[in-house]
Amino acid sequence: PAVAMLQFGFELGSGLRTFITSRAPYVVAGVLLLGGLSLPTALALGAGFGAGRALMPLMRAWHPHPSDWDHRLERMSRLLKVTATSLGGCAALWIAVVELW
Repeated sequence: PAVAMLQFGFELGSGLRTFITSRAPYVVAGVLLLGGLSLPTALALGAGFGAGRALMPLMRAWHPHPSDWDHRLERMSRLLKVTATSLGGCAALWIAVVELW
């Protein structure tokens, strides 16, 4: 699973994988292309997005009881979505403040 996640990240980041069902990578790509961000900010945004996308599948793969992980994730999915949305909003605000001012 760890190698598969790295391969998927490489394919997505290099443009070899051009369609996925989630809108999140396209939003990040749009911000990077149209936002006029500095190179360090763009690299930090890309690295943070990639790390976040890889973290949960890797944590599940390395968990001693993946079925327990799935049940816990299902119970916490709403909290995780709210947290992810809040962090995304904070990141957008930070980028706007740092880059535009």
